[in-house]
Amino acid sequence: MAMSRIVSEERLFAIISHLVERAGVPAADARRCARILVTADLRGIPSHGVRMLPGKIHRVLGGAFNPNPRITKVAEFGSVTVLDADRAIGMVAGAVAMETAISLAREAGISWVSVRNSNHFGAAGSYVMMAVEEGMIGFCFSNCGPIMAVYGTKSRCIGNNPMAIGAPHRPFPVVLDMALSISSFGRIHTMKRNGDPVPDEWYAVPPEPGKDAVLRAMGGPKGSGLAIMVELLTSVVAGGAIPWDMRPFKSTEKNDGTTHTMIALDVRRLVPDEQYEETLERFVEQLKTAERVEGVNEVILPGELEWRSTLKKRAEGIPLDADVVESLDNVAAFLGTAVPWE
Repeated sequence: MAMSRIVSEERLFAIISHLVERAGVPAADARRCARILVTADLRGIPSHGVRMLPGKIHRVLGGAFNPNPRITKVAEFGSVTVLDADRAIGMVAGAVAMETAISLAREAGISWVSVRNSNHFGAAGSYVMMAVEEGMIGFCFSNCGPIMAVYGTKSRCIGNNPMAIGAPHRPFPVVLDMALSISSFGRIHTMKRNGDPVPDEWYAVPPEPGKDAVLRAMGGPKGSGLAIMVELLTSVVAGGAIPWDMRPFKSTEKNDGTTHTMIALDVRRLVPDEQYEETLERFVEQLKTAERVEGVNEVILPGELEWRSTLKKRAEGIPLDADVVESLDNVAAFLGTAVPWE
């Protein structure tokens, strides 16, 4: 029986890179995967961190993901680009798209990069953090296969289409990262694994044995409307697959057909650094000092808890549950190697 472990950020990055390379992925793309997954674990989102890796590797080996894709431009004007991911691992496609967006924003001040023919890419917040680390404001949108009901329906007809927005801020990056369902499937699976009850209201249709669960949109028509608009900003404008045309989610042999859109804004083109920071700090202070309702001890801004988690795990290490350790050891053995724990 595997035991839980605590590993450093650098060690986890090395572990992921090693295993992804052993699956036939080039070193640069393996490092992209590692960066996205480690960022999620650091930020306290284990459902979208290294826990996902064995499943991704089996989809590479099964043919759903292309381990050595040729990501190409299919449309371009100014600082707007559409890429075809060639069935790349979602973390590779998403990272390449944000790298491209950052590069274009350095030249033009703002950019828009959509990448189609991709796959599930993990946590949207990992991509906006790439822009934040370059001093830019980042936006990330993605569609996914149909797992959520649109307001007024009770069947799977749209994805829960995650979105994230991140802005640099010296004390902590201000980052909103959310799926547009009340809860993501990743969180639901984590709760079930831990024996925690899942509220019935998270589902548009309560799950039944042998039937797919249908997620409910957050905020009723507002969340449903946002999901529709994210679909428009991703697959529709990039010529990608819409929900009912997408491949079976998590199929070992077929890819998802996902589309992601990344936007980078070089805020330094708009206002000087000091003015930006001073204005943002005053805004944060106003929110922090607002009169609180009874029982609330602190006003928490988007991304603040995730940054605290990042600092803590960088200092103390990233905890991995025993089942994650076991699954990594198992996939390493399947690949004919061992996890480089030390």
